[in-house]
Amino acid sequence: MRLTQLTLTDFLLVKDSGISKIVIDFNERVQIILGTNGSGKSSIVRQLSCYPPSRSLFEKTGHKALTVETEGHCYSLESDFQKPSSPHLFTDMDTEENLNIGRTTDEQKDLIATKIGITPFIDSLMMNTINFPKMKPSERQKFLMAHNPDDIGFVLGLAKQMSSKVKACKNNLNHLQARKIILEQKLLSPEAVIELEQEREKISRDLSEFQQNLMDIEIGMRGIGTIAPLSIYDIKTIKNTLRTIRYSLLDLQMVDRDDSIRSERKSRLKGSIESALERISTINDQLLTYSQELNELEVQYKELAPDGDLQEAESVVSRLEAERDRFRTERPDFELSQGDLAKGYIFLDSLQDVLTSFESCDIPLYSRKKRSHREQIKGQLQYRQSAYQMQRNDLQTQYDELSKRHTITPSDIPEKLCSKGACPLYSHFMEGYQTTEHKRQNIKVRIEKLEYRLKRIRQYLEMSHRYFEQSQFYQDKITWIVDQSRSNPVLHKVLMSMDLLTTLSTSPNRIALRLKDAYDHIDQWMRYKTILSDLETAYSLRNRFLGSQNADTVKLVVTIDTIKKTLSELRKDLETNIQNKKRFEEQLTQINRYEMFKKTALDIQNTHIEYMKLLADHHEKQCLSFLKTKIEALRSDLFSRMSDVERSLREQSGLQERYQEEVVSQIERIEIEKSEQERIEKTLIAIPRENTIGFVNNIFKQANVLIESIWTVPFKIELLKDTDPLDYTFQISGDNDSLREMSECSEGQTEILYLAINLALRIQLGHVNIPLCLDETGRTFDTEHKRRLILVLKKLLDDKVISQLFYISHDLNLVTSLGQAEFLVIKDTNIVVPEISNLHCTIQ
Repeated sequence: MRLTQLTLTDFLLVKDSGISKIVIDFNERVQIILGTNGSGKSSIVRQLSCYPPSRSLFEKTGHKALTVETEGHCYSLESDFQKPSSPHLFTDMDTEENLNIGRTTDEQKDLIATKIGITPFIDSLMMNTINFPKMKPSERQKFLMAHNPDDIGFVLGLAKQMSSKVKACKNNLNHLQARKIILEQKLLSPEAVIELEQEREKISRDLSEFQQNLMDIEIGMRGIGTIAPLSIYDIKTIKNTLRTIRYSLLDLQMVDRDDSIRSERKSRLKGSIESALERISTINDQLLTYSQELNELEVQYKELAPDGDLQEAESVVSRLEAERDRFRTERPDFELSQGDLAKGYIFLDSLQDVLTSFESCDIPLYSRKKRSHREQIKGQLQYRQSAYQMQRNDLQTQYDELSKRHTITPSDIPEKLCSKGACPLYSHFMEGYQTTEHKRQNIKVRIEKLEYRLKRIRQYLEMSHRYFEQSQFYQDKITWIVDQSRSNPVLHKVLMSMDLLTTLSTSPNRIALRLKDAYDHIDQWMRYKTILSDLETAYSLRNRFLGSQNADTVKLVVTIDTIKKTLSELRKDLETNIQNKKRFEEQLTQINRYEMFKKTALDIQNTHIEYMKLLADHHEKQCLSFLKTKIEALRSDLFSRMSDVERSLREQSGLQERYQEEVVSQIERIEIEKSEQERIEKTLIAIPRENTIGFVNNIFKQANVLIESIWTVPFKIELLKDTDPLDYTFQISGDNDSLREMSECSEGQTEILYLAINLALRIQLGHVNIPLCLDETGRTFDTEHKRRLILVLKKLLDDKVISQLFYISHDLNLVTSLGQAEFLVIKDTNIVVPEISNLHCTIQ
């Protein structure tokens, strides 16, 4: 394979050299690339790769073309980055046909592999980029397994799978051993279990005694006598009454518990009932009027001949069918009469005004339950504030009294010749003074703490008071909306479909918009039903007047059907209003029942309070009650202890079973499984080792031949022995018989290893007669080693191991010994330029 031409346009990495376009024809098998540092030599050589370049290396008008000859065919590999996508071309120069139809990168790589035979591995051999000496052991293993001709990677995969299974077994064993230790720690000794069983029997006996004591106390409490006359306080009747009220209130859950709201609700229900009665009366009058008119029209119809105009009937049918198709809609959840729908639109304006007030709401909105909870907290804090204030006043009184006692201070006692410390009166005074001062300071600290708490409570109460004052306005609006939804099923459905408080806080107008959409849907449905009814009438008229030409008769029939339809609608409206009136009356009855039950419960509560005051006078019953409470508490503690003991015994029984079934038996089974898997793992690991050692030694033998041809001092790669461990660390021997890993060699030794192993891979795997690109290879060599390197490269060219050599160098004298070569000078600053250069190269 040979590279014959390279064209680069608007290549960013040579812009610093002032090059916008470069065209190079490779007529000789050796190409020497010269140029000052940073001129772009290495970048140009990297573009000799057959694989598509990165768009980021070129400007928007960039272009690359590489011509390749292989096995008698010539191909042009192009990348035109003026195209925003799909820039690649693969042209067969013999037929001038583009084989990359989609011009994609993946298809370009597939064509390079199938037509030219270049894979990523062969491309790395051409570009001399396989740095085997510096690879980690795991990377070397992966590399060798991937390029071993015998393809034994699947055995290694099986070994890895088995190794994973062994590791999983070990993890399971570790987990089970830890679980075993935990269970053993939880298991009680047999002696402790016996003690628990004995304690359980003792507790059972004690509980029986306590039960007998409680029964005796109950008999004694009943023997005290009646606390109040039965005629005044019949406890059985009161219990039955309260039970009846409690069960009745379950059916009255919808009744508002707030007195003001409930009173307002009663007024609205009475008004609604009156409105329904007025509407029912109006509808009855309309029904009477329309019925009389219908009778008169039917008499006229009987007198007229059944002649009609067929064309007019057909036009009516066509018009109604068109209107039916235009107004077609789905059936809504609710159907309203025209009157209720008109009221709904009127109510929508009122609702819009209410919702508008929420747009300026800058405080959080809470539910009734949460608001009640906050009011309870406020009441509790007010009570606590009063308690703290009383405590503070008491402490202040104590503090003032202690301060008054300090009529004499230690500084008031004059200094005399006598010793104060030896005076018993002074000592007694100082003890009393220090004790009083200590108490005074403690009281002062307590007063300061109470003042701080009072300050915090006052701040919270002020904030809470401001909130309740500001939120009352919005709370009343919310209550009004909820009350309206109870009599407005459409509004109720809209509110149930959203979070009311969140919607009012963020976008209150959304409620009105949804309600309007619902009313519009109902209105559309009503119009659609009217059209369907008229269309049925028109169909019947058309069939009736197929042989008639009397238009008056047709109009009369249409009018009669319209009146019949109106009568049907009025009857439905009448039924709806009667049902609404009945529903309002039921709601009003519920409110009245609730108020009656409330009054009864309050009366019972007052009577009960008076009765409890009488009970407080009976000291004996209080003593019995106290004794009963204590015994019940002791019994409750014994029940708790009994529960703990029984639970502990059950847990021990369950733990013992789990210890045997889930831990001990599982450990034995997994130990056997692990032994078998370890045996299989060792067998699988031994298979690829034998094959890999031979493959690696063949590569190292070839590399040592190349190293010996270049290196003048003893230096070679040690071959692997059959007994050596295959850990993918390879030793290097030198003139002092010392061994070291190849990654630890000097820079010059690493460079010769780098080149030798690449060339050995090329020869060993049969990838010969392909180009080789060297970027200043041998720059660390001395003169003799450089000379020998050139001789080896020249021999490889002669033996056609290398089809072309692209060599980047700064040593003109060295590379001239390669024989006939072409010189490409990128930038001649600071370098020696040969007499003939850029002979087949065009640089713009």
